[in-house]
Amino acid sequence: MSFRTTKPIHQFIKITNPVRTLVVCVFFLLLNGCSSTLDLFHVYADLDNIRQSIERSGNPVNNEIRLQNAVKLCTKEEDKACLSAAHQYYGHLYRSKRVIAEQDYYLKNGFLEPNVTYENKFHYSAKHFEKAINFLDSTKEHEAIALLYIQLSLSYYLIADAAKECDALDKSLVFHFKAYPNDDISVEKVPLSFERLSDFIAHQKQRAGCEKFITQD
Repeated sequence: MSFRTTKPIHQFIKITNPVRTLVVCVFFLLLNGCSSTLDLFHVYADLDNIRQSIERSGNPVNNEIRLQNAVKLCTKEEDKACLSAAHQYYGHLYRSKRVIAEQDYYLKNGFLEPNVTYENKFHYSAKHFEKAINFLDSTKEHEAIALLYIQLSLSYYLIADAAKECDALDKSLVFHFKAYPNDDISVEKVPLSFERLSDFIAHQKQRAGCEKFITQD
């Protein structure tokens, strides 16, 4: 399978549940000083720092160590929103400019996550975005899921898997209309210079050569 070199659009999805969880964490921490609550508070804060670090091309090895720790703690606490955010950031990490710039290091040493290599990093980026979506499946976070499917499609674009790219774009549009039946998502959340997310998705589907387009019922 050939690999793309075009830079993907990195859009970090902000999920509302983590914000609410932080407020609840602080409340219960003040009430009973629960250590697990404090740990969860710290992991959410660290996840936000990791997001900023990836955006600023920070140290990828350090970010991966922190993400591994975050996944362990989120799993221990059975916090799906936390796990979704951690896997989302993992997906971005493997596509980041800094990882690509450190090609020689990763060709020699690989990644901390088992079986991940420089050559297959985009495949694992897709797997992490899939996990991020799966952890939100039982929620009403339709907007977040729609935007995560766009990120998943971009990972499939980078590994030149047009069929899976188109499927992710189809699902993104479905969840987008669940969140915004009138297609009126804030323009700030729409990639590039498009005014509507549906127009961006249609553009991506046309570029990818998708056979059909989903339209609103």
